[in-house]
Amino acid sequence: MKAVVRTHGGLGNQLFQLLYARLYARTHGASLFEMHDLRYAHAFARSSELVAMPAPPPPARLISALRLPKLATRAGLRRNTVMVLGTIYIDGYFQHVADYTAFDDAVLRAELLQLRAELDVERAPSEGVGVHLRLGDFFASEGDVAAHLAERLARIPAGAAIVTNDEERLATPQVSALLAALGAQVVTTRAMSAEQVLRTLAGFAHVDGNDSTLLFWASVLSGMDCAYRNPELRLLRERFLAVQERVKP
Repeated sequence: MKAVVRTHGGLGNQLFQLLYARLYARTHGASLFEMHDLRYAHAFARSSELVAMPAPPPPARLISALRLPKLATRAGLRRNTVMVLGTIYIDGYFQHVADYTAFDDAVLRAELLQLRAELDVERAPSEGVGVHLRLGDFFASEGDVAAHLAERLARIPAGAAIVTNDEERLATPQVSALLAALGAQVVTTRAMSAEQVLRTLAGFAHVDGNDSTLLFWASVLSGMDCAYRNPELRLLRERFLAVQERVKP
């Protein structure tokens, strides 16, 4: 049997998609193929650090482009996979606990360890407290950005490192004075790859974030502590962390 996964979005989304596809292929004994979709606003490239599977043959590429699992989900069927002519097509976000209930803990652990190795993430966070400030594409308006920034700045702990690619918003005299009083430093990520940002976040003992998938994976792969308001991400993080501790090689 063949399985074709369609990846899209940034590194955080790609990790969910590739993890699910690898679990599915391993569980069902399928040969895995993949193709990356750039037809999104940010046109994020496929991560070069994650091991790639071969591209599917042309007929399978055309069927994958139809986005059949997405269409089924929109029709209320909630299907992550659709079989066509003996090939399974995998297409979704895979950010719910229910997406992973069919997979054995030992297999899940093995695939999580494989992702950690591919991204070269250390499981020994030790660098104090970080604050992940990702602002622009999370909010609908500048007013929402300003309100969120004010709320986050009001609870920055002393000595924290602020990891952000929006350093200009922190360069105003008022904010600069606040950060100086707290002894907080700004770690700019503008010149970093997504993989480098993930490893930077993974190095902290605790990170205060705003539910980004990149922070999710930094936490899962390193064991770093963080809090999630999104209940599905919170529960999924708990399962991924627990299975790494509970199931031994």
